[in-house]
Amino acid sequence: SRFPKTLAFDDYSDDDLWQMFELTTSGSGFTLAPAVRTRFTALLPNPRPTGFGNGRWVRNVFEAATSRQAERVVALGVPTVEQIRTLEAGDLPESTAETSPHEGTGNYL
Repeated sequence: SRFPKTLAFDDYSDDDLWQMFELTTSGSGFTLAPAVRTRFTALLPNPRPTGFGNGRWVRNVFEAATSRQAERVVALGVPTVEQIRTLEAGDLPESTAETSPHEGTGNYL
């Protein structure tokens, strides 16, 4: 509302979003199990909804995955360093509903 112009950006491609996810996870010290990409790709909305947040969506998926991963690792009792550092496909949310903690705010907040 402060600016008289609106800029519209095209959504990133599936590959772009995957690269963002890889950078986010590796930058946080995680490695990815091989099946993670398949699970990630299955979560991608197609078509993208109006207001799709691109980078925010990737961040939300990452945060949901690390939360689920933490619960999995704690249940192991005495996990190995590899188990602590690895995100598995099952750590990713089952749906994008798990990535939007604030009902009604969409995938971008």
